[in-house]
Amino acid sequence: MHPRVLVLEDDASTLHAWGRTAEALGIETLLCSTAEEALAALDAGGITAVVSDFQLATGTSLPVILAARRLDPPLPVVAVTGNPELALSECRSHGVDVPVLQKGVRMIDVLTSLVAK
Repeated sequence: MHPRVLVLEDDASTLHAWGRTAEALGIETLLCSTAEEALAALDAGGITAVVSDFQLATGTSLPVILAARRLDPPLPVVAVTGNPELALSECRSHGVDVPVLQKGVRMIDVLTSLVAK
């Protein structure tokens, strides 16, 4: 299956940076700025990995992470946030363990590692 990465990020410039980086790598992306958009994309299927900003303007991306795990447990999911400890704690309190990376991580490294899985 050709890589198709869902990216959830509520900051428009960062979202587009993820898209440009993925495009340069030949990775198809679905760029979502809200959890609702991301949930609809997951429900539509065909996603091979998820990158999500954890702290969104309207809450967290935890519902998206939980939905990804429910729909496809082995699906690679990575959360990116300014406060990794808080995100890890919240994910684990809901029984889900995903890599949580500090904002500022190199997008190219995240994307290449996700599609290599």
